[in-house]
Amino acid sequence: MLTFFFSPLGRIPAHEFTLGWLFWFTLEMGCLFGFMAAERGTASFSYWFLIGMIASSLSVVSIVVLGVKRLRDAAMPIWPVIILLVPGLSIIALVVMSNLPSREPGLDA
Repeated sequence: MLTFFFSPLGRIPAHEFTLGWLFWFTLEMGCLFGFMAAERGTASFSYWFLIGMIASSLSVVSIVVLGVKRLRDAAMPIWPVIILLVPGLSIIALVVMSNLPSREPGLDA
């Protein structure tokens, strides 16, 4: 599982990229709801905040790594993965990357 989320080596098809992104989105939303449900000033509030920050940090790294693998699978340059770090454009980039067709290794398109 760590290799899937945090190793930039290899390629992943569109459905695995989308599922990886949905995993992190779901985890972050769960942390957000736990944070919002906790009362301010309690230990639970602090724990949910800390867990949410850790999950957000890991998700940023993982989504960039998944983006690198996805662009490699689509035989595209890797530099557009930087767009995933721009808050407004990241959702559009994720949708576009999820819809890129896979290319066979060794074939020039």
